[in-house]
Amino acid sequence: DPMQEFKIAARNSFVWPWQREFDPTIGGLSFGYVTKQWVSAGGGAQFKENIWGDENKSMHGMQMGLYFTPTLQFGLGLYSGLFYELYISSTDNYDWDPYTLFMEHVLYMPVHAYYRLRLANKAHIAVHGGLGMDLALLGSFSDPDHEYEDFTDFYGQEMFPKRFNLSAEIALELRIINFGIKASYSKGITDHKFYDGAKTKQNKMSIGVAYMFSTGD
Repeated sequence: DPMQEFKIAARNSFVWPWQREFDPTIGGLSFGYVTKQWVSAGGGAQFKENIWGDENKSMHGMQMGLYFTPTLQFGLGLYSGLFYELYISSTDNYDWDPYTLFMEHVLYMPVHAYYRLRLANKAHIAVHGGLGMDLALLGSFSDPDHEYEDFTDFYGQEMFPKRFNLSAEIALELRIINFGIKASYSKGITDHKFYDGAKTKQNKMSIGVAYMFSTGD
């Protein structure tokens, strides 16, 4: 009898996320919400405040910028970029009269180790962490009635932040096709020295959306 041959379709082999190919170089535009707070600790006590000294309050602002993530074929790489942050805040505390409005312009640059996994076609998740650097370009306390000049020469003075801040950071990013969602947390390293006998650190959180450039997939 002639030999019968049966053609059986081969099963698709399972591929681990780190074995999937993806474009090795990518960057993006990011826009989001950012908040920061100064935490002073000393003598067994802790005090959290915003720029006005309001307890357990934070500064709120917007963050936008351009970032890049050159990665190797197995997903390990670098995350860095340059971001602009704008903070605007007001107070009804008469202790600050007549300065009841605050505005600050900040440049932020992260330098992170980066690892990205391709979960499925067009879907990626990444984690990155390292150092973050903030440089306050200009901060001003203003009088809305314009009777007094803006107060801008406060950086580094007692009970005020320094112009430069260094933080340790961790972040998570989810990308689907070319759109992403990002969240990060920064824990301050720089001592801003608000008070004698205490250390004051700046902590920051952000969440945002991104449009990512692709070199291949």
